[in-house]
Amino acid sequence: MADAGFLLLMLACAGQPDPEPAVAEVQTLQQRIGEPDLMSIDDIKAHRVELARRMQTDPDPRVRADIASALGYTARDVDSIPALVEALRTEHDVSVQRRLVAVLVSFQRPAATDAVVRFALGEVDEGLMPEVHSALVGCDPAQVQAALAAHEAEHPDAVARLRAALCELLPAAVYCTE
Repeated sequence: MADAGFLLLMLACAGQPDPEPAVAEVQTLQQRIGEPDLMSIDDIKAHRVELARRMQTDPDPRVRADIASALGYTARDVDSIPALVEALRTEHDVSVQRRLVAVLVSFQRPAATDAVVRFALGEVDEGLMPEVHSALVGCDPAQVQAALAAHEAEHPDAVARLRAALCELLPAAVYCTE
């Protein structure tokens, strides 16, 4: 049975990029912070400002995405939201945008949901839009509705398109009533 599990693990990992560069970057960050072990949630919270700065400036998109995920582990801590919102606003790499959207919706907070709605109303890579729509469907509908209403006057056509996309995913949802 152990051999079957090993084979499944090997099949799952086949073709996956080598995680070592991102791990090396995180270790470098941990060394700079002075934490020799893996960073705990408390470490992430304590160093969120430095992590957020690094997320904005690191040239490697894998490192930026990994830092976004690390900040996402603090989903109960709203102090990480502004840095993630700013990163989503300025990030150009689709893989990092994907991670930021996933992390922001995990917070289930109005400010985070609003940031994802604003992102969806902007110029998003077409390949990323289905994931953004799915992420919004997983959010609290009242938060999504509030964000849509807040941006409707400024972006009426984009809000209508987003409502239609959300209605398509959830035909009986509140998005279909307006």
